[in-house]
Amino acid sequence: MGRLHSRSGTGTATLLLCMLAAPTASGNWGEPGHVVASRLDRPSPCQPPPSPPINLNAPYDIFDQLLFNGLRYLVVRSGGQALFANVHAFSLVAWNAIAPYDCSAQPHPQLMSASTPAGAFLLAPSGCSAPGTSKYSTPECVGIRAAEVTYAFAQANGWNIDGSRTRSFNRAQYEDYTNYVPKNTPWELTHQCKWQPLHETDGRGKMWIQTPFLPSLGRIKMAIMNTTAEIGRTVPMWDCGNPAAYKAEVDEILAYSATLNDTTKTIAEVFGGMPWWGIAILQLRQHKNWSTIDLFAFNLVQVLMLDAGVVVLKEKYRHDAVRPASAVRWLYGGTNITAYGGPDVGRTVSLPAEDWVPYVTTSPDPEFPSGTACFCRVFTQWLQLWQGGSTTISPPIVFGWPAAGCSIREPDMTPSGPSAFFMTNMAQFRQICHDGRVIGGAHFRVAMDAGDQLCDGLVPNAWPTILKLYPKLAGKST
Repeated sequence: MGRLHSRSGTGTATLLLCMLAAPTASGNWGEPGHVVASRLDRPSPCQPPPSPPINLNAPYDIFDQLLFNGLRYLVVRSGGQALFANVHAFSLVAWNAIAPYDCSAQPHPQLMSASTPAGAFLLAPSGCSAPGTSKYSTPECVGIRAAEVTYAFAQANGWNIDGSRTRSFNRAQYEDYTNYVPKNTPWELTHQCKWQPLHETDGRGKMWIQTPFLPSLGRIKMAIMNTTAEIGRTVPMWDCGNPAAYKAEVDEILAYSATLNDTTKTIAEVFGGMPWWGIAILQLRQHKNWSTIDLFAFNLVQVLMLDAGVVVLKEKYRHDAVRPASAVRWLYGGTNITAYGGPDVGRTVSLPAEDWVPYVTTSPDPEFPSGTACFCRVFTQWLQLWQGGSTTISPPIVFGWPAAGCSIREPDMTPSGPSAFFMTNMAQFRQICHDGRVIGGAHFRVAMDAGDQLCDGLVPNAWPTILKLYPKLAGKST
């Protein structure tokens, strides 16, 4: 999908110059306090239940039950902040619990050395050349120990898991300790280039205002990547104060919003509210006939994605950039635009810009650079290294819905029939990922380009560390 170019006119440009001239201009925002709420997505009626009967002897069932379904449960019950932290923690715990039982694998070295009593991970699996001893001699005890040392490691590295970094009483897990305060209120955009907390609703009468998402993540020590070497990565802020640039970014968002169809809605949903990396992993394990240890080793990509997120969130809160939902309403205000009419309408309509909402839910953090673009770069470079350098995805990874009405945004309405798209190579994967966030109205194109640029090379730099954890990968494709 190519970039859509916006329309412009002399009169509009003159108006924009006046509106954008002062950093505190109020634009066309409308009356403070009258702000439309975005509705959160609902579970797809086509998704399987999160906890099917446990059969730990079935292929990959340990992964599905103890990791994948646990994360699905978290996102439903606890939301994004708990999920984001525990994608990282669950994946490390899983690796540290299973690696001692395979001679071709090693637990995370810092965790192994931090574990007590000494040698907790030095078991004696059959065939290993240097067996150790440990009273943690059962899988249950090893799993418990892996969880203990992993969560202690995460807390020490800056994750405010128990809330103790912010207060002694009435603690809140994952609470911010950077004292970040948005420059805009949820009711008025007085700084047109800065982030604004949005109003949200569950569509059933409950409403709330966004809380900034993990501002402290930018201060956390990475688990696998080299924090000292990578934390200095930066990207320059886009030219938000330029009227023509501001309008071009907004108009591309609206052009996609006005032309949504089953395919573009599916792409937007996959990269706007679904764990696309997890779905990809479930397909890759079948295509490549991975062993259980292979699967848990590949799943370390989730740790790498969170490590990369440290760099992204540092830059997000440094730039503190406006989201499309606020920018569209600020730029066009009460003027009618042609765009998506909302999840209860499901089609293109003419509506006041101040009532517009993106097709996908907007994340509660500043817009620039894009975390999703970064994660797609991390995932594809990880897969490429696992394949010995091949950029081809064969068989293709397939994303989409198997039947009509499976949408998480418009359940029982969209799509009109089966809707799918295929990832056949790394470059295409990243391009569709980028398009999906712009189509959905969550990101401007400049943020996608910046997120990709920021995280390019992180995984190759971490590859030597991965080879120490799983030496089997050295010089081989899997």
